Amino acid sequence: MALRGKCSFGDDKFADATAALVCTHRAFWNDFDFPHYLIALAPNRFFGTYFDGTGLHNAFTMSAWSTFGVPGPQFDYLIGHEHLHIWLPRRFGSMW
Repeated sequence: MALRGKCSFGDDKFADATAALVCTHRAFWNDFDFPHYLIALAPNRFFGTYFDGTGLHNAFTMSAWSTFGVPGPQFDYLIGHEHLHIWLPRRFGSMW
């Protein structure tokens, strides 16, 4: 995991919340045979109004305001959404 810039939460909190969500996905699908990948978060300047993510090969990057709640509903949505973009194609085939 990588964090860039100043956030209202610590690295440990981000790592723990992300790992918990990814572990929940893997337990639900009973799929623990999956490569490691990088998750990066960079704060943006759009307070409380904009967050997004981009999935890449074995990685995804996220952008959110510096007081983004970790954990929280938007965090759970963003991590869960981007994680499934990586997981689904590997198990069910390409999304294109």
